[in-house]
Amino acid sequence: MKRKPALMRFTTAISLALGLLFFLAVIVTIQEQRLQIALIGFLIGAALVWLVYLAIWFIGSGVSRTMFPGLSRLLIMKLKQKAHLSLSGYQEKMFIETIGAFLTISSILGLAACAFFIISGILYIVGRLNW
Repeated sequence: MKRKPALMRFTTAISLALGLLFFLAVIVTIQEQRLQIALIGFLIGAALVWLVYLAIWFIGSGVSRTMFPGLSRLLIMKLKQKAHLSLSGYQEKMFIETIGAFLTISSILGLAACAFFIISGILYIVGRLNW
């Protein structure tokens, strides 16, 4: 599934619009440190659209594109054993793709959270040293 430029522009526009909506909603409701928290609201709002886009793209790409096909299959096998499920080949494939997309997006968000934590720590240390 090739990403089309028109779809990317549309996703970017929706992402910016939702980010601005979250920005305005937060800046109106918060009393202290309005700008910082509103910027965090913008980042969260803009990221939501891209998360949905990436989930659809990963699922549409298929099992071979999933970063964690082995782990996804293991989770499906455990689920089938625990719940005594009998899944068809298509259902199993869709479960593997969905769980693989979820794991991929979760790992990317985890890496982004680690980067945010590290950058926040560096900025805190620089701010303390300049004080």
